[in-house]
Amino acid sequence: MSTKRSFTSRARKKAKALILRQLEPYHIQQLSKKEEQMLEQFREENSKHAAVYEMTAREMADEAEEQKRLWAEELQWVTSWLEGYDRKHVWFFNSGNTGEDFRGNPKYLFAYINNYRPDIRAIWITSAQETVDQIKELGFRAVCSDSPAAAYVMKRTGVAVCEQVKISLPFDENVAILNLWHGVGQKLSERSRISDDDDMRLGLAKKYIMNNAVY
Repeated sequence: MSTKRSFTSRARKKAKALILRQLEPYHIQQLSKKEEQMLEQFREENSKHAAVYEMTAREMADEAEEQKRLWAEELQWVTSWLEGYDRKHVWFFNSGNTGEDFRGNPKYLFAYINNYRPDIRAIWITSAQETVDQIKELGFRAVCSDSPAAAYVMKRTGVAVCEQVKISLPFDENVAILNLWHGVGQKLSERSRISDDDDMRLGLAKKYIMNNAVY
């Protein structure tokens, strides 16, 4: 295995997101102290591969510049697309455990709104680029959750459509939560997780407690 191959396969993915965030001016959130230390450790660990690191960093910088350009274009069309619509007529859709999927009841309401309610701007926000591409192929609007366009949509949203108890709800009191649920009845697959050796139980309990007023 070559030095470059070993380097990129071992560390590129971990460092890429941090470097992109350093280069990306749209992100309000800066690197945390822990993330800065992680990035510095990454550089120190790979100092013996300085030439490879420099080349990889240049590639990342080029990718970041291209990402900035695409995000700027996306933010421009979203801003224009939502112009003239008040919060009540801007709806944000999402589904799946980690917000990656295009599925369930939100999917069908999303299609209906897009096809039969031109007075409402409906957009899907997801953490997966593959899902964005899938939805765009259907002729609908979608953006990635880490983009400036998504942040803008969330600020303009008046209705958030989901299908289950979400771990986080990045909305203010002016946003109505329309939960279409996933299946029917009590979610025993979640609520029955009470074993001490179940790593998911604390996270599941936390989301029900934090979002109790909503759900």
